[in-house]
Amino acid sequence: MKFIHEEAFRSAFTTMLNKLIFSRKILLRPYYNALRVTDSDENLQRIMSLKESIQKNADRKSELRKLRVKGIIDAVIYTQELNRIEKQNEEARREIQNLGNIESGLMLRETEKLLHFIDTADMQDAYNEELFISFVDSIIVYSRDSVGFKLKCGLTLKEALCTDTRS
Repeated sequence: MKFIHEEAFRSAFTTMLNKLIFSRKILLRPYYNALRVTDSDENLQRIMSLKESIQKNADRKSELRKLRVKGIIDAVIYTQELNRIEKQNEEARREIQNLGNIESGLMLRETEKLLHFIDTADMQDAYNEELFISFVDSIIVYSRDSVGFKLKCGLTLKEALCTDTRS
């Protein structure tokens, strides 16, 4: 099994943080402003639409079960359609959660916290565990050469890994 050295993650995080510091005016400020002016009525309408879609999918699942019990459709088609419906429901739930996070101001507060740090910070020359814990929600490994840092503010930033880093 292949693995990635922890030092490569640390280096990538420090690089990503320095890029944020450097590009705060063209990346973070516009993102923060967009979060602030997000129209909550539009979000509420979208959430209602997504919930209606989930309800329609529940009705479709019920109809599928009836068709399967009657023997009108075979098991393969039933399973495929059920999986497709579940995937749609999961995507809708995820979008509802993201819209809810905007509604609750969680993303806005986290963005303000990151922006406050970025505005006052100098370029980082070493990994800082406290900053990582404060700003990173999770890490997404795309390949052995690149990862994404999913920040608590809602942004996911992709960064290349230095593969020749040794521990």
